[in-house]
Amino acid sequence: MKKIQLWGNRSKQQDSVTATKEKLVEERLFHSIFDHHPLPVILINAQGEIEKNNKRAVSQFGYRQKDLTGDFSKFIPQECLHEVRTKFQEALEGLPLTYETKILHKNNQHIDVSVTSVPIMGDTSVIGVYVVIRNIEKEKQTQTELKSVKTSLELMQHTAKLGSWQYDVSTMEISWSNHAFDILGIEKSKQNSFTFEVFFSMIHPDDQGNFRSVYDNAIEKLSSCSLEYRFITPCNRVVHIFVHSDIVLNDLGEPTKFIGTIMDITEMRTLEKKLETKDQEMKEIYDSLDLGVWSYDVKGKRFTFISKTVKNMLDMDVSEFANGNMDIRDLIWEQDLPAYDDNLRYLYKKNTIENEYRVSLPSGEYKWLRDCMMPVLDEHQELVKIIGILTDITEHKELLEKVEYLANHDYLTGLPNRRLLKEEMEFLIQNYEETDQNFAVLYIDLDRFKYINDTLGHPVGDKVLKIIADRLAVYQQEGHFVARVGGDEFIIVYQGSVKIEELKGIAKGLITLLREPVYEGEYELYLTACVGVSVFPFDGEMEDTLLKHADVALYRAKELGKNYFEIYTPNINVKTYQQFTIERDMHKALKDDQFTIYFQPKVNAQTYEIIGAEALIRWEHPLWGILSPGEFIPIAEETGMINEIGDYVMTKVLQQISTWTQEGVPVVPISINVSPQRFLRKNYFKLVESSIENYGVDPKLIELEITESSFLHNPEIVLKTVRDLRNLGVKVALDDFGTGYSSMTRLTELEIDVLKVDRSFVKDVETNRKNAVILESLFVIAKELDIEVVVEGVETEGQLLFMKQKKCDIIQGYIFSKPVPISPFTDMLEKRKLLPQNTKAKLPSIERREYFRIDFPKALKGELTVKEIRGKEVQLGQVGIVLENLCPSGMRIISHMQFPVRPDLIVSIQTCILGETRDYIGKIVWKEEGPESYFYYGVEFMADEKERTELTGFLNRVTLQLRDSNILPHTSVIKENMWDYLERVKGE
Repeated sequence: MKKIQLWGNRSKQQDSVTATKEKLVEERLFHSIFDHHPLPVILINAQGEIEKNNKRAVSQFGYRQKDLTGDFSKFIPQECLHEVRTKFQEALEGLPLTYETKILHKNNQHIDVSVTSVPIMGDTSVIGVYVVIRNIEKEKQTQTELKSVKTSLELMQHTAKLGSWQYDVSTMEISWSNHAFDILGIEKSKQNSFTFEVFFSMIHPDDQGNFRSVYDNAIEKLSSCSLEYRFITPCNRVVHIFVHSDIVLNDLGEPTKFIGTIMDITEMRTLEKKLETKDQEMKEIYDSLDLGVWSYDVKGKRFTFISKTVKNMLDMDVSEFANGNMDIRDLIWEQDLPAYDDNLRYLYKKNTIENEYRVSLPSGEYKWLRDCMMPVLDEHQELVKIIGILTDITEHKELLEKVEYLANHDYLTGLPNRRLLKEEMEFLIQNYEETDQNFAVLYIDLDRFKYINDTLGHPVGDKVLKIIADRLAVYQQEGHFVARVGGDEFIIVYQGSVKIEELKGIAKGLITLLREPVYEGEYELYLTACVGVSVFPFDGEMEDTLLKHADVALYRAKELGKNYFEIYTPNINVKTYQQFTIERDMHKALKDDQFTIYFQPKVNAQTYEIIGAEALIRWEHPLWGILSPGEFIPIAEETGMINEIGDYVMTKVLQQISTWTQEGVPVVPISINVSPQRFLRKNYFKLVESSIENYGVDPKLIELEITESSFLHNPEIVLKTVRDLRNLGVKVALDDFGTGYSSMTRLTELEIDVLKVDRSFVKDVETNRKNAVILESLFVIAKELDIEVVVEGVETEGQLLFMKQKKCDIIQGYIFSKPVPISPFTDMLEKRKLLPQNTKAKLPSIERREYFRIDFPKALKGELTVKEIRGKEVQLGQVGIVLENLCPSGMRIISHMQFPVRPDLIVSIQTCILGETRDYIGKIVWKEEGPESYFYYGVEFMADEKERTELTGFLNRVTLQLRDSNILPHTSVIKENMWDYLERVKGE
């Protein structure tokens, strides 16, 4: 492949050192511009292959650096490819050009872009092209929106008989809307704009001075303005024009544009003239309009005309206005008077104004009116008359209020929604310095409300939510704020005492209120709820923080059980915080493809041949690292995401089997766990059938694992689905046998192919005679029923020997392999066989420490908490761990929790040795999986030399104590079995 040199060939001999330095400076400058260009830049050689790209090209379109190689055309949608290749050839002919096209994003989305191609000249020809790409998605969207707005504006202007215009100060050009052209009597041509001077020349000579004065004043004061002038059309017709304009400023405060509306008031002025001689005729004309029209003599201080429409609007005799006994101010609502008076003062400064206000009617009702008042000046520019146009805008205002209400309230319950909640909290926070008023956030979540929707239907669920909202309304009546923020989630902003004991009483009272039975039709429903509480400003000074902490407290309450409340404390348990972040991030994990599939082989107990595997999902969490299913599947089942995750596993497994088949890898049947929720869906069989057909996979290579609980709710549906799947060729396995409710006698009813025995039977099979007898009997019964038996959890050589002696079919356990990613499992399939491994709990085999260490005769109890995550301090409670050894630079611990190995996770471990309770601050530097899903961790201390010297002295005393008696008095020694202790900590 020919490499492109940016600066041509360097001469072997250079004229001077100065020329060399200039060359280097130019080259560094070029590379700096290329790498730091704000837009994506790609270098393509003459063969159409990508040679180089800058950082922005990687981040803009979702690809990794190594993805942006090869033929550039693979990043172009098919429908755009021909045009782009043509443009590329033009660039190779030395023609710089810019054009618009589309580019394929990593997620297959088509992105609108503007492309600039710049040829790179070699000695004699073009050797490549620089391509600068600009994302114009927002511009395209804006163009579409502007087109829509323009169409709407034209229609509105036509309906309202208004035109619009725009004057560009820099170019001194004026452009008009279509209706403005009509008003001015100008035939619209290809030229849509005119210069200011051309337009100015068409203004009546007697009005040009005033026009120029008003314009100059607006420029000087940077203010909006209104004026009336006469315009001479091309056919010499005089049109009376009323113009209102607003000024547009740039970032420097300089005027750039005038924009405004134009109204033809010729008819109004004609009528006004006729008014002097034909009052009655004018009155009849005005009375026929939907608009209320009036005129007021400023000097005489009296109304000279009030149309009949005004009387109809106000539903009263308007003669009181005409004789001066009443003023419109007497009807205007007190709240609207200040704005009305301010505008009136502006009117007397010879400006047209527009008022909107409410008036009280004799019936007790009110109306919204829009009052447009225009000053009439005499030849001396003195205000002599005011013309008013009155419009009833009550319906319009009511519609706006309705829209505003719908935007801020929950459609079902009528309670404020999250948007209004945020505004309320922001208001309380902003006014805290003045009011000194604390408040509490009570986050309410109904327990098992999803069950009501699933069993009784959403209409019943909706009525229950309305009843709950009505109950919570009592808090609104007491002055507190109540909102619905989710399906079955409500929030109360409690503006009262925030003392802990009183808050406990409030939360208990709330739970009691919601626990009262709900009667809906023939149903009597008993609901419970959990409540999480946070307090301003102690638990946060921003609304987002307060809501987050209330949510964390709610999660803790749900973890403790139903019908419970929890007040937020920064010392929340590490495990609870982990589960909270897992639930919070689960939706994003699916979207960002953070899940991956591991495979654990199933091995023939006699021949050690791989005859199958189980697909097990793992989550590469951005904070907690690789998470096993036990960490997040229970949460997925609670939140209802288990169905999406199950479908994800099915898709990934089918894709992988298809890939293996195409690559000639000896494929074995892969088993997939199916949740009871998913299996009970009526369309599940069709989903499996269509997925298998879509990926062209042999149904015999798929095995679905269901649990005994799947049979409890709808056994008829389950049995039919099992039957259909088996007829399709898919195997069905009963997972975790012995942990549910089925007995051996029911195996004949279940119509399954495979029986998976839970690891609890295997754990002590060498010493527990009862478990051994049960297993042996199960092997015999299953063989007679022609059911394969897979034994899970085989980890020791003794357990393996027992299984072989009792003629077990298949083994799945650590004795052969842990669950592994796709690549190592593919290697296993190629080898076809696995040999047993020594699976005794191994300590880390690599010595990582420079200092001496103490291996404790008996492990110590410890408490671990997380102090800092990603550079941010956190305050979390402690979780129990086991401490195995200690040295001046670090320690080895065991925990049931999964922690990531990352430098920005700082932990603190506390334990008591020889009566001294010490906190050891450090970071996790290595991790190894131990037995029973426990984990070994190496913690490296973050200590300076002085602290390490002090710790060394302390550990020397510990060493001397152990040398004398091998006992550590006043130390947190674990007296029971270490694994039993960990199991107990895990359940706390």
